[in-house]
Amino acid sequence: MIDKETKASINIVIDDKPAYLQELRKQAEEDGLNDLEPPEAKSHLVITTDSQGWSTEEYYFEDNNSSLMITGEVQSANGKTFVSINIPLSDGVLIDILAHSIKRLNKLKNVMESLK
Repeated sequence: MIDKETKASINIVIDDKPAYLQELRKQAEEDGLNDLEPPEAKSHLVITTDSQGWSTEEYYFEDNNSSLMITGEVQSANGKTFVSINIPLSDGVLIDILAHSIKRLNKLKNVMESLK
């Protein structure tokens, strides 16, 4: 199921170091994002794990509002970006996750039974 109604909560904090901002702008240029017209559109920055490392701070299921929570940092030698994303799980998406989990558990059950 694709859920386009549920709204995620996102918090992003970017180091304001000139060298880091230049690195993010250079990545946008390498990705072709600053080739856009008009010329004033050439101011994109890219934060990606393609060229920076990711370290997870927290990753968990929040039971009280049925959501996935992940926080961490994308970092390079020049700076870092803190990222926090809270994704509520709608009933439809939760049903998809449960169906997938049941299939995996059934496979595990079959393997365990064959080992008897």
